[in-house]
Amino acid sequence: MTTLGAWIIDTDVDARTTLGRMARLCEKAMLDPAVIHAANVIIAGVQSRDVPAQIAAICSFMESYFYFVPNPQGTQTIRPPGWTGRPAAPGMLEDIATRGLAQGACDDAAVLIATLGMANGIPARFRAIAFCVQLEGRCDPTVAYTHVIADLFDGVEWQDCDVTRPLDVDRPTDAEIARTMTYDV
Repeated sequence: MTTLGAWIIDTDVDARTTLGRMARLCEKAMLDPAVIHAANVIIAGVQSRDVPAQIAAICSFMESYFYFVPNPQGTQTIRPPGWTGRPAAPGMLEDIATRGLAQGACDDAAVLIATLGMANGIPARFRAIAFCVQLEGRCDPTVAYTHVIADLFDGVEWQDCDVTRPLDVDRPTDAEIARTMTYDV
């Protein structure tokens, strides 16, 4: 593992290790006053106890200000959600404040979503997803995890906020998912 500024870059890592690193980034960032302020601004105007509406505001913010780009081939990068003060390796909220958008892969979006939720007192978890690959007419249960999303808890159930899937693609059905792994933040 190497770091570029505050970015984590790894070329050989398993899904649980990646989710753990993502969780640590969120736990640290959610205590930053600048991150808390940004998270509070995003849900401004929503009633204080309307957690589903707060989650919807966070997802809407991400759909407006996050642009998906895949990781460099053969690597796993994770961007910090807040501010780094390093122009060569800015955090995602820093990018949004200075450039009007943040770019990253699904894990980057999940980190920012979870951080924004947690900074507003909303429990978060990550969910790694392995999509079905047909093997002799059946879904191969051993395929690798290729997607990560953040789920936010609305007080009743977990709501996913997957902003990195193409807008014209519906959420995958259970038949399209080989397996999932959840990781509470």
